[in-house]
Amino acid sequence: MLYGDNMRISVIFVGENAAQSDYAAANMLKDYLNKYGRVIIKKDTQYNLLDKFSPRRDIMIIGGPKVNKVYNIYRNELSPPYIDVSGNDVYIVDEDGNTCYRDAYSYHIGVIQTKRLHTTSIVDKIKNIMAFSGLDRWGTIGAVKAYIKYNIVDCMVLCYDDGEPYSYKKSCMSIPTGL
Repeated sequence: MLYGDNMRISVIFVGENAAQSDYAAANMLKDYLNKYGRVIIKKDTQYNLLDKFSPRRDIMIIGGPKVNKVYNIYRNELSPPYIDVSGNDVYIVDEDGNTCYRDAYSYHIGVIQTKRLHTTSIVDKIKNIMAFSGLDRWGTIGAVKAYIKYNIVDCMVLCYDDGEPYSYKKSCMSIPTGL
């Protein structure tokens, strides 16, 4: 678990023009994280220097590079697998550089990424970054649900049409593991 200090603030960023399901996922995550400290939901356009530099302000990102500007700020710092975009194509790149496209699967895929940044603060030396994204909205919801239910991170989550996760895997080429 990344949270244990009740003094921390988690700021959940949702894309300003994201689908309503991303806001639903943000509220699910907020309800879950409330037991660990204060949680705020903000639009990606409200990201500011306090969010970036405050060591007690953990960053939670809902949605990938097409819908959330904050995702693009931290994309290169987050652990693989990650969501990438080329033209209209949205795909996942795993730690070995392999790509997964939604067209190759009959299910939806979400991604959970984490990063612990070391700060110069004398009070709190760690800032947590987490991103929940998907090849589509059901993948994003599934990533949040899988984190809440199973506490899994840094993986791809396979989901049904309602966003309910049923399996996960670490790379595009690996065999999924049941939840």
